[in-house]
Amino acid sequence: MAGDRCYENYEIGEQHHSRARTTTDADIRMIIGAAACDHPNHTDAVFTANHPIFRAPCTPGVLVLSMADGFFIDAMSMNMRLPLSYGYDRVRFLKPVYPGDTLRADLEVVAKRVKNNDWGIVDVQLEVLNQDDVLVAVLVHKLLVLRRGSSIEAPRYQSEATA
Repeated sequence: MAGDRCYENYEIGEQHHSRARTTTDADIRMIIGAAACDHPNHTDAVFTANHPIFRAPCTPGVLVLSMADGFFIDAMSMNMRLPLSYGYDRVRFLKPVYPGDTLRADLEVVAKRVKNNDWGIVDVQLEVLNQDDVLVAVLVHKLLVLRRGSSIEAPRYQSEATA
């Protein structure tokens, strides 16, 4: 059973680490189709061969952000008491990500504050690194998390395996 950690259980400076995931050309094609981000930076090998930064078609930033969200879910979200995304701050794409790059994230609780009697906000900074430990993206994910003693009844996640 997951989801028992409430707002009060998180400490500033607390660190977590995600699993790794390799990006694929299929991932890029999927996100291009879903988000219509078909810029030549992501699709045209001739264009990127002459680009001052890219050496080949690269992963759209929206896919890197989506992977970062998955890393957060893997490393922290399933233990939080009814977490809700409150948004992202300071998203920066620092280096290109190419098909075949393997990414992972280091996560740290960097701030927290009470929103009201039911909710607290936990800010988690993610540093996304590639297989060479090069920092490729950074962001702060803001989460609403139920507080201890909240009057809101949180549903419990139960996987099919335990159902």
